[in-house]
Amino acid sequence: METTKVPKKRRALYIGFTALFLIAVAITVFILVNRSDSGEDLISQFEKAVNEEDISTLERIIQGNDTMEITEKHIKDLIKISKDEPDYFKDIVFNLKAQLAIYEDDKEATNDELLNSGDYFLTKDDGFFSSYQIEARPYSLTVSAGERADIVITNDSLDNPYLKIEIDSYNTTIYNLAPGIYTVYAIKEYEYADIEAKEEIRLFGSSTFNKSVSLELTGKEIEINSFVEGVSIFINDEELGEEASLIEEGISSGDKKTKLFGPFSTDGSITVHGELNLPWGTVKSESHKIDNDTKTIDITPIPLSDTNTTKQLTDTINSYAQQHIKTLVEQDIQILKSANKGLIIEHEKRIDYNQLNGSYWKGEALGTKIDIANAELKNESPLYTVQVPVEFHYKEREYYKGMTDHEPLEELFEESLVTLVYEEKSNQWLVSSVESENLRELGYMDNEDIMITE
Repeated sequence: METTKVPKKRRALYIGFTALFLIAVAITVFILVNRSDSGEDLISQFEKAVNEEDISTLERIIQGNDTMEITEKHIKDLIKISKDEPDYFKDIVFNLKAQLAIYEDDKEATNDELLNSGDYFLTKDDGFFSSYQIEARPYSLTVSAGERADIVITNDSLDNPYLKIEIDSYNTTIYNLAPGIYTVYAIKEYEYADIEAKEEIRLFGSSTFNKSVSLELTGKEIEINSFVEGVSIFINDEELGEEASLIEEGISSGDKKTKLFGPFSTDGSITVHGELNLPWGTVKSESHKIDNDTKTIDITPIPLSDTNTTKQLTDTINSYAQQHIKTLVEQDIQILKSANKGLIIEHEKRIDYNQLNGSYWKGEALGTKIDIANAELKNESPLYTVQVPVEFHYKEREYYKGMTDHEPLEELFEESLVTLVYEEKSNQWLVSSVESENLRELGYMDNEDIMITE
């Protein structure tokens, strides 16, 4: 039996063709295995992922383009609006299915406009191995600010802007924004503070895929005043480098030209307070927000802005109450350590009067009520003083020898405005004056911060 030998050249050619065929089969199988799902399956996955809030699946399914990125926040916005507005999501799914019918030559789906509708739309690749994709429709946004300003668009926070541009004209149009929920800011820098306007815009559900927003950059100039000199102005806790205008008692604001500060935003984002460095420390005013109704702001500092100073003042007042009556009872001016020189002289005169007229005192201090919330800082050049409403409670009587010696002691309540001065040399507070006043008629002693000592 004869054996026919195949030439080596033909055998090599046969092996080559076989290898190429196997490679082609492998490539075809790989493409078929890894190709995208059918259009119907893709839409079903999209619908299910939105309903189940499956962000990772939606990130895989939804496509952007070269100039429009789809972020996780865009996916979350789609889920949110689909939950908030179920009809919107039903329309999206309906459009996707209608677009699929057009691609698959469904005779009943003849409206080609459907291919250009919907925030999310179906596309189909050309070629033998064509596949379906869901893409996001780009939006354009026209922003107007009325003047030159920085425009910041964010779908997260102002610290993480999605887009930032500067506009020189009345308005500008921004293209290729993915469907989502954005906040648009217009920001303009001024001498004292930045003025900001913002508005939330939802780029969903528009048939034209274009929306517009108008931001009005309006600011306000205000008076910033204080009843004491030298108060530094702070805007949003940052020192401005200027001092508040002095309010002079008895002079109407209309009688003098007051400096205006601003413009400031009136949306409540700007706060103003005052600070003053004094021998006993730094005192601050309350913080005030600027709104549409703001015309003037008083930033006179609160003298007792820390607990240590508050304790020093209240201790001085209570010591004075004890020493005052004891000085009169014992007729010894050396007891009065909590008063300044002027008030000591007044007590000396009173002791001299008692000794001259044969009168004397008996009694004791029972306690005080101190309206610490209504303490006021005063500027009595060259000193700063603090005035505090105080109610003194005494059990006392002034006696005249041989006439009223047997009269009982009386319980008395003395309402006074007490002025204290800080002595830098000795680093202590001293009482400088005690003036009788009807405190309740003046609106004092009517708050929860009354400090009672018994």
